Amino acid sequence: MSTDELSLIPFPTQELFDQEIGSFDLEIFQNFNFGHYNMRRYLPRVRDFVLERGGGFAMIGGDLSFGSGGYANTPIEEILPVELPKGSSSASRVNLQGFRPKLTKAGLRHPITQLAFDPEANQEIWSKLPVQKGTNLVLGAKPDATVLAHHPRLRAAGKPMPVLTVSEKGKGRVMAVTTDSTWRWGFEGLGQGGTPREYQLFWNNAMRWLIKDPELKLVKIELAQDTFSPHETIPIDLRVSKPDYTPAAGVEGTLFVTKRPLW
Repeated sequence: MSTDELSLIPFPTQELFDQEIGSFDLEIFQNFNFGHYNMRRYLPRVRDFVLERGGGFAMIGGDLSFGSGGYANTPIEEILPVELPKGSSSASRVNLQGFRPKLTKAGLRHPITQLAFDPEANQEIWSKLPVQKGTNLVLGAKPDATVLAHHPRLRAAGKPMPVLTVSEKGKGRVMAVTTDSTWRWGFEGLGQGGTPREYQLFWNNAMRWLIKDPELKLVKIELAQDTFSPHETIPIDLRVSKPDYTPAAGVEGTLFVTKRPLW
């Protein structure tokens, strides 16, 4: 029996990726077979959703993701922060060995991977998270990308292979998670008498960053109070960060101050 006969309604491809795409803040492809839904013609719409509309996009691993899902040489690869293998062998695109992602220096301070405020405590949490069951293989991070976590053993282009990578693309933001088992951080925690806190916090952080939560802006201006008297000196706390959230030094900019009518 065809799988099409098992569906009560057809997948709303045109509605989601043509008519309604502008109403979204974030799109997540998790082990998604775009070929099954005749979606190739809509992939440029997803790319433009990020580049031109400023939307967020995340791809999560699985046998139908990244190179294994046929995304190489598509508009989706243009926005991904990692390079995909082009080989025809599935063995060259997936590794099934278990591993724990290892945070990079950027990952120690990035808001997505901050599971504890203290850097040492954060690193300890990541070192004890449940093992991930396999990963998609990628050829490395693109030059404009920031690697937050890499594989402890596998390498790509002479460097540790990235498993969690982010990037600013056009007006939007993208994230690549090459494993499909982050759910273990929640389920195994519960099974051992704990909580799914780390899983929930990680994905909450990721979604906030991808949709550009104002609290996570790279440029932040803070005032000690909301109102000031005329001619009063206004102290301003200005913080500028690089894409990996390290302090940006020697950055030039312009501050515009406008008057708001009192009536």
